[in-house]
Amino acid sequence: TVAEPPARFQGIDFRPSFPALEHIPFKKWKETAIAAYTNTHSGDFGYDEDPAGNWQLRTNICQVLLHTKGIRCLPSQVIITAGATQAIAMLSRLLLKPGDAVAIEDPNATFIQHIFESTGADIIPVPVDEHGLRVDDMPTHRRPKCVFVTPSHQFPLGSILSIGRRIQLIDYARQTGCYIIEDDYDSEFRYAGMPVHALRELDSERIVYIGTFSKNLFPALRIGYMVVPHELLDPLLRLKKLLDMHCPILPQITLARFITERHLEHHIARMKRIYSKRRKCLIAGLSNIFGNRVKISGDAAGLHLVAEMAESFCGSQVVAQLEELHIKVYPAERYTIVKGRYENQLIMGFGNVGEINILEGIKAIESVLRQC
Repeated sequence: TVAEPPARFQGIDFRPSFPALEHIPFKKWKETAIAAYTNTHSGDFGYDEDPAGNWQLRTNICQVLLHTKGIRCLPSQVIITAGATQAIAMLSRLLLKPGDAVAIEDPNATFIQHIFESTGADIIPVPVDEHGLRVDDMPTHRRPKCVFVTPSHQFPLGSILSIGRRIQLIDYARQTGCYIIEDDYDSEFRYAGMPVHALRELDSERIVYIGTFSKNLFPALRIGYMVVPHELLDPLLRLKKLLDMHCPILPQITLARFITERHLEHHIARMKRIYSKRRKCLIAGLSNIFGNRVKISGDAAGLHLVAEMAESFCGSQVVAQLEELHIKVYPAERYTIVKGRYENQLIMGFGNVGEINILEGIKAIESVLRQC
């Protein structure tokens, strides 16, 4: 018998930092792809001599970064990767060896912990608060080879690294000789306050900036990129060529055209309006149903927020009961290295959940918590 593919989850999924799949601009993407393929020279269908990726896409990324993040960089400093995941994996492979140390925010995305652990390096967890990474708690007994941060919208707690701590972190990197890996995964969706510029703006030679098109377009595209200090450029290009020669060219030229024709800019503007409505719906629903029993934070940007419950969350028992009701929730503790700090907190994504389902899911969460 032929094995069946695993069934997709059918229900209400509060997965954090996940985009609205029903609003992917398929029609415009298809039209752009056809135009891109039609106008592509036959020579572009061979192996690309440049492992860094399509030059026009890299040029467009530089223009977008200057306009939205204040980053000044050259196309020659940009490397196209198979999502942000490959960028992080390449950097960990280049910078770390068994016995080295890497400092990362705690909590953080579990898969990132696994990438760094795969090198044999020692993970040094650094706690996070409402102002981002607690730089005062950076290791002094060891010199990490790199520090991993999400300064524009900390994952998963949603805090923004303060300017004072940004300067403090860069000073730390200069003093210890380590590199800072800046993962900017979804901060283009900002709902309050001034736009947050990238940490890399403060020091282009100690910071590797990583971006992705998984959140502002769709995850299956698998296109990310990194803006690389000059010292790391050649070794990263050699590593990229060794791993897969280069990322597939046809999606790159489609994306380049999609950006040139301003379809991406218009799509992001449209999605900001949709996500803003879903965010407001989630905040209002939590406030109406839980009242003063919930504290909401981390909601100024991105596609998720933090709901801190007054009552005990009952951990895996609640998660299991809700999944039986076809509702997926994500306790903050699942992302932690040091356990026990965030036992009453839920990370609630609203990007891929419609407003009716948001309210239905909140009611179910309250009902299950009431039974604890």
